[in-house]
Amino acid sequence: MHQTTGQRPCDLLKHEPLSALGSIRPYQWIDREPRVVTAEAMVLYRKSHYSVPAIAVGQKVVVEAQGQRIAIRLADTVIAEHPRAQRPGERIELEAHTRERWDSVLSEAAQARTASPTWFIGRGVAPSVQTRPLAQYEEVAP
Repeated sequence: MHQTTGQRPCDLLKHEPLSALGSIRPYQWIDREPRVVTAEAMVLYRKSHYSVPAIAVGQKVVVEAQGQRIAIRLADTVIAEHPRAQRPGERIELEAHTRERWDSVLSEAAQARTASPTWFIGRGVAPSVQTRPLAQYEEVAP
């Protein structure tokens, strides 16, 4: 006899709403690890690199690994999803992330070419640079 119910547990089992063991989904483990996005817009997880949007460079993200999928979150937003690397050292990149990274690099380079040099600001006059007519080089070239 059970002291709380005053009944035999084997008699109460018939009235218990139980599910068949085969109908219950197995427990899904999600491995979560914090990371910082590299300057190349990549995240290192278990010796493999996974791409993220370039806007996330330097940000703290969380890598979530479940089964054969990797999800990368910035705050509450999933910013990238990838298949899990098959072996250590793989570099898993989405084409959109690669294109975005190159667009970012090229726009920074274009800005650097059009911007005035800042390395001599505060030193007074810019250093003089030797100039030559191109004809001198054409004389030497075959």
